[in-house]
Amino acid sequence: MESISYQPSSDLLAQYGLLPTGAVGGLLYRNGEKATKKVPLRTLSLARPPEIHLTLSLYDHTFCQVFRGVVRDEAEFIRVLQQVGWARPESAAAFTTRCLQLLVGKSQVLKGHAPVCENISYLPLSTFEADVLSVSSAGLYWEFEVKISRADFLADKKKGLHWGIPKQKLYEAAAATTTPNYFAYVCPPDLIQAAELPDYAGLYYGSGDQLTEIKRPIRLHNHRHDLATLRDKINRLTAERKFLGCSLLTHKNRQLATS
Repeated sequence: MESISYQPSSDLLAQYGLLPTGAVGGLLYRNGEKATKKVPLRTLSLARPPEIHLTLSLYDHTFCQVFRGVVRDEAEFIRVLQQVGWARPESAAAFTTRCLQLLVGKSQVLKGHAPVCENISYLPLSTFEADVLSVSSAGLYWEFEVKISRADFLADKKKGLHWGIPKQKLYEAAAATTTPNYFAYVCPPDLIQAAELPDYAGLYYGSGDQLTEIKRPIRLHNHRHDLATLRDKINRLTAERKFLGCSLLTHKNRQLATS
């Protein structure tokens, strides 16, 4: 029997809005939406090699649809998603987290920022993962939080604790050693209004290939963080994502889930 070890990359998962979680006997992915009677909970599971079985279940409290197929590469993975109706329509592409991250990254690179990295948790900054983090030529850190739903934005006010302090409180206090110099939200047009934001936060609308500044963020402080340490982490993350398809931590968790 043919040995198959294909696993979708983190970029591909982001494109289809899939979140990886550990599962016994395989890898489990789910969409980021909260299941309700009107919104189905979608789960995608990959059984262990040599034969990877793809199972998509749509739960809306009345039915369960299951599909199984062998996936050898990215093209087959996408084909199966299309067969089960999970492929995102082209018109929705601009509203995925990944597409908005790319818009922000491109904008910051054009402004001369370096390094620029997505999905990074960097100490001594807060332990919250930044959707996009960039550093200006002046050595100032910019953090961008991408939102593609109202529910996700409203939940941000209650977002976890960092050393016992809610994220927004930490940023409002402008703690120099644990916050970026600038913070901004990025979302599809009109999803968030500037009046809803904390005073310090900026706002950008992303649509198609355009990123529009609605409200410029206020500088929280003038502290310069350790750029050498950040560059070292980004270099390691870049290598891990290129050759493993994900971060080393995620790779190890996947191995544990399938062992």
